[in-house]
Amino acid sequence: MVLLISDIVMPERDGLEILRSLRKDFAGLKVIVMSGAFDGRFLRTAEMLGAHATLQKPLKMNLVLETVREALASE
Repeated sequence: MVLLISDIVMPERDGLEILRSLRKDFAGLKVIVMSGAFDGRFLRTAEMLGAHATLQKPLKMNLVLETVREALASE
């Protein structure tokens, strides 16, 4: 099982663009995205694009670990 965790707002290539590409080329890949920008609006877009899960920043470590465990457990 492969899991990718990505931020959405990044300098070179944004996480939504990465998510679109991954959904096209690796449909079964689990992707967790995180963001603290724009009141979570990007997170809703990521869900519509097929993110397995989204996390709002600032991150709470227990929620990150729980989300990762859930993503890895579901196949």
